[in-house]
Amino acid sequence: MAHCQDDSNQRRNNSSCCSSSGGENADHAVPILTKKTNRGHATVNDEDDEDELTRQGFDRSDFDIYLTRPTKEDLLPLLTEYTINNKNVWPWIWTWHNINGPHYVFVGTNPAINKRIEELASSSPRNNIIVITNSNNDDDDNSSSSTGGNKHALTKDASYYYTNRCGIIENVTIREIDVTNKIILLSDERILCFTELYIV
Repeated sequence: MAHCQDDSNQRRNNSSCCSSSGGENADHAVPILTKKTNRGHATVNDEDDEDELTRQGFDRSDFDIYLTRPTKEDLLPLLTEYTINNKNVWPWIWTWHNINGPHYVFVGTNPAINKRIEELASSSPRNNIIVITNSNNDDDDNSSSSTGGNKHALTKDASYYYTNRCGIIENVTIREIDVTNKIILLSDERILCFTELYIV
């Protein structure tokens, strides 16, 4: 099981979301994205490729910044544009570092993870908990008695995770991880920031 943990106990606010875990302040240089560049942004002609945005019923013109092939290097600039500059960006920011509470993200579950989830849920109402599974929690293979060979399936019924104040994101995998800035990009093109990340 992999685990990344924030090395400071301080909560990050929106103005400090750009600082790395090396103790730099928010004034350091962060590359800013522009709407028209040559790296898979809005000017790329991908008309033959139906992307996630189109499948979800959005139009590229709805966004100030739109990336068709984001890399881990794009995640911090996208987060900065959203949180600091109030830009509407794609991929979309689903959770960000904030002063209201830490974000705990679990990719897959097992008995040790379930115990950690229970501890977090009971220790503070400010703990935000997300469980990511690459299958649907309604699938028969996601019961407490079986993971159906899927290492990122839920090991208990979904109601257990809801009782423990978890958000469940189904049918996705992690596409990119920026470990330094604690940001992940999911396969459905949603961006999540985390305080701790656990991967089964």
